[in-house]
Amino acid sequence: MLQRKNRLPVSARLSAAKTYSTQLFTVKIAKNTLEYNRFGFIVTKKIDKRAVGRNRLKRQLRSCIENILQKMITGYDFLFFLKKEGVEVPTALFCQTLEMLFTKERLFL
Repeated sequence: MLQRKNRLPVSARLSAAKTYSTQLFTVKIAKNTLEYNRFGFIVTKKIDKRAVGRNRLKRQLRSCIENILQKMITGYDFLFFLKKEGVEVPTALFCQTLEMLFTKERLFL
């Protein structure tokens, strides 16, 4: 479970954010003035009607974030919009896609 300080508030808009899209998710990345990163996850009912399915997708992505959080540069807000293609994808593929994106954007130490 992500610590409370690493959770992005629901009211966050991230209007001046860079947007990156992958096959599994779209992420908005914005700089913040804090010494830690914050993460938010959005899974709409179009993806899965059941709350169980939506929450499972969020848990998968959160577990990937927890594994790489110590290697990341701090001071950013991340807002993830999960896509329908990620419903049946194993967690390892989520983690691999996430690490490739963050490496490409130089968000690792």
